[in-house]
Amino acid sequence: MAGLRHENKILKVGRIVTLLCFSYLPIAILGAAIALFPLLGFALTSAIAGAAFWLLVVLGLVPALVFVVLASSNGALWEVFWRLPKNGYGMCSGSNDFEQDKAGVLPLTDWLHELFQNLANRPLNEPVTFGHLWNNGGNIEKERESSSC
Repeated sequence: MAGLRHENKILKVGRIVTLLCFSYLPIAILGAAIALFPLLGFALTSAIAGAAFWLLVVLGLVPALVFVVLASSNGALWEVFWRLPKNGYGMCSGSNDFEQDKAGVLPLTDWLHELFQNLANRPLNEPVTFGHLWNNGGNIEKERESSSC
């Protein structure tokens, strides 16, 4: 949603990256730590002080930002390629292979299938087709011929 506004492309990319990093904050912090800890360790253990120390810290923020974005992107890719397919891409089939819930009720899709099959006086394993609805025994060509005359 962050990228849907009509605005400058740099602002749009910035908003997307910011929301990506905040959405995966623990992973983003890990990415920042990977980039900053070695640099800060070097700066603190060496004899660098004053302006040179702060220049080193500021220069370390650039790779830290890159690591934050890369780590957050990896978190998002993990969600897309591993968790999303495992969750059926967020789609609910409404079916449970005709298993009733605790109250003895079928899920919606199973209940509708059973209802329509019973209304059409058909067994559950033979779905109703348009040919059955047109009352021609399933022959679609026969229906086309009769409707074209």
